[in-house]
Amino acid sequence: MTADELAALVGRAAAELGFDACGVTDLSPTETAEALEEWLRRRYRGEMAYMARQAEARREPQRVWAGARSAVVVLHNYHQPSGNPGPGRGRIASYAAGDDYHSVVKERLSRLGDRLVAAAGGGRWRAYVDVGPLPERELARFAPQTLEPRFRARAGSEMPTLKEIVEMDEPAFDDVFGGTALERAGRCGLARNARVVLENMAATEGNRWPAS
Repeated sequence: MTADELAALVGRAAAELGFDACGVTDLSPTETAEALEEWLRRRYRGEMAYMARQAEARREPQRVWAGARSAVVVLHNYHQPSGNPGPGRGRIASYAAGDDYHSVVKERLSRLGDRLVAAAGGGRWRAYVDVGPLPERELARFAPQTLEPRFRARAGSEMPTLKEIVEMDEPAFDDVFGGTALERAGRCGLARNARVVLENMAATEGNRWPAS
């Protein structure tokens, strides 16, 4: 079986296991190494000392596991709907309302790894879910999609920019994302995540967002 055939197989298997998107990439050194160094130098990591300890592996992900050649990157939406808790009651993070996503996703990744090795006729795999020094966002950027992503705007609508998402009101959100997988995240949740990304980008560039 060729590499392309294996990539296609892993995409189909990921879809069957319930992942929202899947891609395959190599473990070349990342292109954001300098930005990471600057981020660490400015101590933006706060109390996350592990970010400094793992910096070398995050720059060169192949160091995480000697002999590893490729990474299969998957997307899984673990959003759980949660209602208004009412006066005097605290809110609970939506991801904590259901089963622990670490366990759910890792079990699916284990099944995906076993299917990949069986199809390839040999090999080894290792699964990571929010643990370990892998730069998952960087890997995802360069992983060609083997599974059509469901996280997109409604057919006929263009995907808005991060800034446009932050500034959307409810009717505009419904027009663009109504009936899609992103609708589950809700306007406030999506806007909050978009704002975090914008602020992180601005911090890396030494600017503030929004620009005055």
